[in-house]
Amino acid sequence: MKRNIFDRSLDFPFFYLHENCILIVDDLFAETMTFDGDTIDIISNEQTHEIEEYEKYFEFDIIGVEKRKLMKTK
Repeated sequence: MKRNIFDRSLDFPFFYLHENCILIVDDLFAETMTFDGDTIDIISNEQTHEIEEYEKYFEFDIIGVEKRKLMKTK
């Protein structure tokens, strides 16, 4: 995976390896990818407070007001 992160984000992204996907999180977006580099799902990510992992998705608690789901598989 190659990406120009300097135009999009103030921080470098964090990569988390999971059983069936790779989770990528920075201050602007959260994304899941297959091990081949194909995007599964992407959401905007503003000041995440908590990330909970479930069997088929991740749930992001955004600023304590909104919850967003990020799918782990297609």
